[in-house]
Amino acid sequence: MNKQQWEDHYRGADSGSPQGPDELLAGNPALLTGGLALDVACGSGRNALYLAECGYRVIAVDRSPAAVRLARGRARSKGLQLEAAAADMLDVRFGDERFDLIANFYFLERDLIPRIKQGLKTGGLVFFETFTSHGIPRDDPRYRKFLIDPNELLTMFSDFFIFFYFERVKREKAVASMIARKVRPCP
Repeated sequence: MNKQQWEDHYRGADSGSPQGPDELLAGNPALLTGGLALDVACGSGRNALYLAECGYRVIAVDRSPAAVRLARGRARSKGLQLEAAAADMLDVRFGDERFDLIANFYFLERDLIPRIKQGLKTGGLVFFETFTSHGIPRDDPRYRKFLIDPNELLTMFSDFFIFFYFERVKREKAVASMIARKVRPCP
């Protein structure tokens, strides 16, 4: 969807409770030890709110102002602190060794990968899940821009310690899921 379609989608969304967090986060509570977290392309805030409930200070960013308003409202209704901003992720400065955790769910922008790596503290975790090209013809316009190839996500983070990596079909969509720890400063 384009920017306006996303804005319309979130403008029409229910301001009540969002869906629960992604199972990659919720299924690994022992790894969620608190600190500063960044939720990349946060949407309505379901993962950001979960991280806040787990004790993280959370910065949530989405390009849709309506999504950010929704996430803020949901945080307020739950009594959670959430720093949320409407911005294009390519314009966001991650900083160096700033975050204890970065969550990136269903948003693929390959140019962000070096910034994600640099923005994580040594020892920090990245939770990443995105759609793969499995079953999509190479001439489909979505192919390169929005989908990763088999093992591409694994290769992107080959300098990290990979806790978990799995490619599968989930709810009729092919996805790659990964949890990785930054083991040393990135050059």
